[in-house]
Amino acid sequence: MMSLALAAALQAAAAVPSEQTVATPPPVYPLVLSSPREFAEVGPAKLIDLSYSLEDGLSALHTFSAGVQFGGRAIARAWFKGDDRFVALETARLDASFGQIGGELQGGLAYTAARSRLDARTIFHPSESGDGGATVSAGWLRELRDDLDLEVRVSGETKSVRFPAEDRTQRAGLLRVFYQRSEKFEAELEGERRRVHTPGDLEFDETASRLRAAGTVRRGAYDLEARYVDRDGKYSVRNASFTVNAALPLSERLLFETADDVRHEIGGGVREYRASGAVSWFARRIRLARTGAAAKRAIDLARAAREDGYFERAGFDSLRETSHRDLRRRAALRGAVAARTAALARDLHEAEIDDRGVPLFGVSYEVTSRNLTGESSRSMGLNVSTPWPARFGFGRQDDATRFLRLDLLRRRTAYGVGLVGITKSAGLTLELNRELSLGASLTHADPTPIERVRGIGSYRIFSVGFDYAYGR
Repeated sequence: MMSLALAAALQAAAAVPSEQTVATPPPVYPLVLSSPREFAEVGPAKLIDLSYSLEDGLSALHTFSAGVQFGGRAIARAWFKGDDRFVALETARLDASFGQIGGELQGGLAYTAARSRLDARTIFHPSESGDGGATVSAGWLRELRDDLDLEVRVSGETKSVRFPAEDRTQRAGLLRVFYQRSEKFEAELEGERRRVHTPGDLEFDETASRLRAAGTVRRGAYDLEARYVDRDGKYSVRNASFTVNAALPLSERLLFETADDVRHEIGGGVREYRASGAVSWFARRIRLARTGAAAKRAIDLARAAREDGYFERAGFDSLRETSHRDLRRRAALRGAVAARTAALARDLHEAEIDDRGVPLFGVSYEVTSRNLTGESSRSMGLNVSTPWPARFGFGRQDDATRFLRLDLLRRRTAYGVGLVGITKSAGLTLELNRELSLGASLTHADPTPIERVRGIGSYRIFSVGFDYAYGR
């Protein structure tokens, strides 16, 4: 990718500092917050999650979620968004959930054993339109070694179709191997086989395989994935997809990030692609999700849980910054071993706080293309932040924490029917402390071709909300 080549050139030209750790003073916030609060300290009942947002555009959309922890025994959650509802209960061994999403009733159960985890899920599709049915899936994760896991998953689906009066069925099986040597490297190898029968004798078999690798190279981080799909039948097709995500510190406080993916149809050429790059300037020394102190401590906490008889795994869902809050929360529910793991969870939390980046300024650019629809887009983004204590400028501030951030974005989309749409948005985020943040945004969007057919003109979307997370 051109963005990777540019990053390599910039990195070679920049002086990369040594790996010597820089001591960071304790953070100070506009709202007073005591030293890191741990889930193991929660009494009989404590509100640990609360968030709400209102989005008002073509219609009003309310989103609300809340979570209450009952000592070291259980966590109860409730969530709704528009007409969707969901409730869940989490304990040390057993998790249960039930709700209605998109008009479909969903329910699930999961059990965590000493070296494995079992889960099952059922979705009932509505039948008001005559297309009712159900989807059932089950999975089994097994620890083979401390650094090697095996996952087996099966699913089946049936839907009744009115015209013609014949059921649509689907059966699938998946096998995945996951290897996590340390925070520096992990890999996944996955194979899936799926058979689909649709009305009109459009039966086909589909075989998919996926290989993913993620880790670090010197002070940078990467996440690479390749996927291949081979579908036979009346409309046979073969696709190969590739994804590249990378984060490269060009200096102690300058970071380059790229996210690129492409889907290539064998015999048909490139069908779609996305290429993006971003450069960010920070107030403090950059610590990525896998290169900071929290990464090693998250691996240690997960493996301690395995030794105590609970299947666990440390996850890294971002290259720049990953929250291990869920890992610490689950550890607090295991009352029998809380005393043994409390020190690990506390050290992990302190490392997460110290590793948090404090961005001051950033720019981004992205291009996308979908050849089948003829749609393409180009977008440019800008973000400017003022840390706390509030100091204007882009100088080094080792004692700074996140406070106020402004995000601006402009996207130009060209549709295959000859129409062009412009979307402009501005967002403001205020972090009063680690646990409480406020946000608001305003978006102006031109209508898509389908919206134009429905008689919808240009419109604005305003959103506002807050998020509270205990122990963040």
